[in-house]
Amino acid sequence: MPSTIYYSVTFVLYAIEVYVATLGLPIGSIFGIIATFAGNGLSFFIPGLLVIIGFGKFADKKFMAENGKWLTIAKINFALGVFFFILFFANNILGFIYIAPVYEKTECQAN
Repeated sequence: MPSTIYYSVTFVLYAIEVYVATLGLPIGSIFGIIATFAGNGLSFFIPGLLVIIGFGKFADKKFMAENGKWLTIAKINFALGVFFFILFFANNILGFIYIAPVYEKTECQAN
């Protein structure tokens, strides 16, 4: 990867993090969004994709006949990851919509 792409993407992600931090949202909701991406990626997306791509590149017909069930399991795992990602992401968005205004009111009342 060219260093210009790496540094520009890193800078944009950092700028987004700083902007979100200045909004005054509850930190639990922000960590929930980050955990949605990280948890689903590590548990579902990356392992499933590695198996699917690996079988596509390196498996011959004999190996596929003997071990095809693992490819099926990897596809099911990836589909579950998509389902859980949508579920968790929707939960975090609803948390921003319904919990953030309550959080702001309680912070204002405390001062």
